[in-house]
Amino acid sequence: MERRYVYTTPKSFLELLKLFKGMLAKKKNALTNAREKYELGVVKLTETSAKVAELEAILKVSSVEVEKIKKLADAQA
Repeated sequence: MERRYVYTTPKSFLELLKLFKGMLAKKKNALTNAREKYELGVVKLTETSAKVAELEAILKVSSVEVEKIKKLADAQA
């Protein structure tokens, strides 16, 4: 914009590379952590859905038994 030349000395260029490597490592670690959290969440969701399906099956059996007991109680009363 100001039509100035910007010269880079070897030392500042090496510092720029070092800064870039540091930022890249931080981003890589952050993405790795986010991916691990995501995968753990997916595992937890699948486990939970399996448990919910199991509990629904138990609930269906229990509701049939409750209906039988309810009919017996109504018949005796």
